[in-house]
Amino acid sequence: MTSRQGDEDGPANTLKEAMAMGLPVVSTWHGGIPELVEDGAAGFLVPERDVEAIVEKLGYLVSNPQIWPAFGRAGRARVESQYNIHKLNGELVAVYQQLLRSDKSVPAALHPRQGQHRTAIGT
Repeated sequence: MTSRQGDEDGPANTLKEAMAMGLPVVSTWHGGIPELVEDGAAGFLVPERDVEAIVEKLGYLVSNPQIWPAFGRAGRARVESQYNIHKLNGELVAVYQQLLRSDKSVPAALHPRQGQHRTAIGT
């Protein structure tokens, strides 16, 4: 939910975990959640604070268990393709390497020596 101050969170880890376990999900059109949950494919999205819409979508899932496997497969595939830690780490390393190559103002001590790869600060 969006707080009274307008603060929002990105996709909730609990949704990612449920989808990774192959469960259909019901959540809201909030913050980064639509980036994670494709409405009608891995679960359902409803407006924030719309209790009737949540009840409707949960009732639909309870009444239609035959769609759970397809939703579960879609959700797991989404998490595996978009939130794989190895893929994300590789992308982050590539960004840092590009910055190190392009920014001459970075102290030489932070540049890895030829053939070395830093895996953590100070290593």
